Amino acid sequence: DVGQGTIRVTKAVVEDEEHDLVTKVPKTYAGTRIIDCSTTLTGLIKARGKDPVCELTPDQISDRFRRLLDRLGIPHFRFHDLRHYYASEGLLMGVPTRYVADMMGHASVQTTERIYQHVFAASRRELGQALAERTNALLDGKY
Repeated sequence: DVGQGTIRVTKAVVEDEEHDLVTKVPKTYAGTRIIDCSTTLTGLIKARGKDPVCELTPDQISDRFRRLLDRLGIPHFRFHDLRHYYASEGLLMGVPTRYVADMMGHASVQTTERIYQHVFAASRRELGQALAERTNALLDGKY
């Protein structure tokens, strides 16, 4: 269900053991969720007027994504890694873990923290420098 700037996830198309595409409900109650996104994206989806939103197989999505990365000169990574990036960026931005877990469709925050939260080297350095500056200020009596 696509709204103005939102997508309601109530089902997913997945491959079964025989590699056939089947429509299923999410694995957990939390998997049924509303995702906020750009109105441009929801407008494109509405204009398409079809369900499911994407009729490509997982392999076709991966192949097209790989070609896009090649064309843009971006090092290869999996399409699924975008979920990891989304979670890690949200947490880095200060979005509470429970909210990120909810947006990702995770039943528990442990899944978000254990599997989807990653450390970005640049942010790690920035935060480490900020902590060092704060420690120096404490030692110098500025706090």
